[in-house]
Amino acid sequence: ASGLIERGYLKDASEVDWAKLGYSGQYLQGDGHNPIYYDFVYAHTYNKDKVSKSDFPKDLSGFLDPKWKGKLAVDKFLFFFGMGFVGLVEGKEGAKTLAKQILEDADATLTSSYRDLVNTGEKPVALFSSVDRTVKQQRGGNNVDYFFTKTHGVARISLPILKKAPNPNAAMLFNYWLATPEGQQAIYDETAGIRAGLELNNPVVDAINASGTNIVYESSKNFRERSGIAGEIRKFALGQ
Repeated sequence: ASGLIERGYLKDASEVDWAKLGYSGQYLQGDGHNPIYYDFVYAHTYNKDKVSKSDFPKDLSGFLDPKWKGKLAVDKFLFFFGMGFVGLVEGKEGAKTLAKQILEDADATLTSSYRDLVNTGEKPVALFSSVDRTVKQQRGGNNVDYFFTKTHGVARISLPILKKAPNPNAAMLFNYWLATPEGQQAIYDETAGIRAGLELNNPVVDAINASGTNIVYESSKNFRERSGIAGEIRKFALGQ
C-alpha cells in the first residue's frame, strides 16, 4: 500500500480512530494507514509420512547436506521473499549464496505446485511456504505439518480505507469486526490466517516459541529493504 499512501489515497490515524477499532501498536503500520488483520507467517512444510520433524536442521544451510538432495521443493515467489527476511537479518550476500546453493547443489524443485509435491510425498519438504497454507493442506486431508529454521519472516496483511470510499462507516465497521475474536476466528476458519503477535495465545505463537526461531515482522521501516533483498536474491540465484 506504500504507493497509495504516497499518493494520499488512504485514510490515516487523524481520520480514523484505529485504536477503538482494535488496531494499535504493531497492528497499525504505514504511519497510521494500514490496519493489520492477519499475518502471513513463513514456515517450511513437510510430509509426515516421509520425514520426521526431528530430522530437520536448525539452520537452512543444513539442507545442503547430500541427504536432502532432490527432496526439496520451493515456490517461485515465496522462496525468494522468505529468503529476503533471512537476508535482512543474517546478511544479504550470505542469503544470496545460500539460495543459489539450495536450488543448484540441493537440487530443489522450483515450482508453483510445491504443495502438490509435498502432499504426495514426491518432494517431502517445501522451504518457505507458510503456516496458513500448511493448515489448509491439513484440512484437505493431507498428512503434513510445518516447522521453522533459524530466521523466518511475517508479512503483515492490511485492509486500509480509501479517503474517497463511498461507504467509509461500513468500511470501519468491517475492520472493527475483523479485529474481534469472532472476526479473527472467521478468518482462521476460512483462510487459516491468524494475527501472530507474540502477546497472543494461539497455536502459531506456541509453535514459534517452542522452535526458538527468530521471527522478523514486516513493517513500514523494513518493507522496501526486504523487498529489494528478495529481488537481488532471485536475480543472483536464477540469473534473471
